[in-house]
Amino acid sequence: MHSSTMRFEMVGLFCTTLFAAALFVMLLSVSPALVRVTTYIVVDKNLQNWRRFASPVHEMLFKKSLLIIMAWGSMLAPLLCCLPLLICYQFFGDALTGACFICFTILPITAAFTATASTIRRSYFLYLLWYFLPLGIVLVVEARKHHFSKAVDRQLKNPMTYVEIAAEISLANVVVSDVLYIALSSSSRL
Repeated sequence: MHSSTMRFEMVGLFCTTLFAAALFVMLLSVSPALVRVTTYIVVDKNLQNWRRFASPVHEMLFKKSLLIIMAWGSMLAPLLCCLPLLICYQFFGDALTGACFICFTILPITAAFTATASTIRRSYFLYLLWYFLPLGIVLVVEARKHHFSKAVDRQLKNPMTYVEIAAEISLANVVVSDVLYIALSSSSRL
């Protein structure tokens, strides 16, 4: 009885891991997409042509509301990626992984909350760096630690790997951010 319960728990954990891994790429793109679209709306020259504000105060409030959307959107990543990161930490839990996950949680939010209308481009690229760098460090360190080098080397030598990764993340980022862009820019015209 005990061995069958253990077997069911292992199958459940395996299925949860597969689900979290499949969901993780999509969840990683939601928060950067929201930050990207708010940055794009603030700096887009085409939008500035049709955007006529009654006063400079209205323009300032518009930009401030977009910066608030950007800041709160950056807080989606820790919420959406919590389950996959906890499962990853359960398998690879050490001090470096924990520190990288904490950096992944805190640093992008800090970049987004300190953005202003004049520094939004710099803040956006800083946000992206702080968003993906800790995850990249965890990926490289864990691959080296657990001797995935042969499989990783074989896969990294295949140029299609990079094309697939870039295509998945870019497509998800662009599609989500374009939908958000249309929604936010059409609501600002009202």
